[in-house]
Amino acid sequence: RRRRRRQRYAQRPRTPSSDCPPKAFLYHQRPARARQAGSRGPQPPPLCCFRVVLQQPRPLAAVPSMMDGDGRRVSHAREPKVRLRKLTADYCEFTLTNTDASVANALRRVMIAEVPTIAVDLVEMENNTTVLNDEFIAHRLGLIPLTSEHAHQMRRPFEATDETDITDIPLTLDVKCTSDQTLYVTSDDLVLCPDFPEVRPAHYRDPSAPEKPIVIVKMRKNQELKLRAIARKGIGKDHAKWIP
Repeated sequence: RRRRRRQRYAQRPRTPSSDCPPKAFLYHQRPARARQAGSRGPQPPPLCCFRVVLQQPRPLAAVPSMMDGDGRRVSHAREPKVRLRKLTADYCEFTLTNTDASVANALRRVMIAEVPTIAVDLVEMENNTTVLNDEFIAHRLGLIPLTSEHAHQMRRPFEATDETDITDIPLTLDVKCTSDQTLYVTSDDLVLCPDFPEVRPAHYRDPSAPEKPIVIVKMRKNQELKLRAIARKGIGKDHAKWIP
């Protein structure tokens, strides 16, 4: 049935057009085997042949808003429109129209991978007697979101050209459990740098959504955790901890 349908499609009348040049398509046809009267035994394999069929493409319709001054077809993605719907200190809602989904996806990827933020990059352990290894604690520290409003004032280590360029922000943590109760070490226990007090663990500003500090590790009696961390500027393309 498929073969007959292709044959009928290939044999239908064509109307040539001068606006659009025809395209050539290569169809593979397998002719039916003709069994001779009274012949027995295996039949020879069918021969394969090809037929070149010219197909006339359908011209694209262009609306006046998609034509430039010279009458050439242009994409409407070149003229996107943004309408701001809501804007607060930590929330933005807008509508993107008159463009393609690819432009919206590109904007999303840029916001995820190219916006610089601040996160813990290096951790130096001095004493760790908790149940977690040094690598686990360092990984958890790196995923704690830090306020990055002043990230534009910093430089990445390979971008620094002067000793006055800010590349590292030190943070310290020194906690010891002396009671029989389980002690929760959280992001609030991080000691901030006095020179950069604005770089601190981020919290929600919405009073209707209360938030607890991020738990780093649980400690029992006589367990201690002492470390020194360095926060640096980075982008989400390098590591997920720098994703906004």
